[in-house]
Amino acid sequence: MTTPNLTEPGVKYWMKQTLNECRTFKDSNINYFYNIGLTVMLVSCIIIFLVFNYKGNITQSEMDERNRIKQEYIVSKLQQVSLVKKQRSTTMLTDLPTWDNHPELAVLNRKV
Repeated sequence: MTTPNLTEPGVKYWMKQTLNECRTFKDSNINYFYNIGLTVMLVSCIIIFLVFNYKGNITQSEMDERNRIKQEYIVSKLQQVSLVKKQRSTTMLTDLPTWDNHPELAVLNRKV
């Protein structure tokens, strides 16, 4: 005696094949859209990073500010050099070189 079945034998096969086809279609589409989505997200992140880090050309006011800072730096260094020269010139009555800088003194102070 055969066991009773609620469905016909062809229906089980048809349902199984239909579900397998649905699964393969779903997997291929999900992978396709997933890859497209990740690509769009990566490109958008790169674009956002580049937009926020773009500095562009400097404006005339920024250029003037940089030039002013450079000029102040150069003037301050020139003032320091002139101050040092003035201090050297006021220490001696004459502008003769000091004995410490004399080349013959180095020969005399050499240890044998």
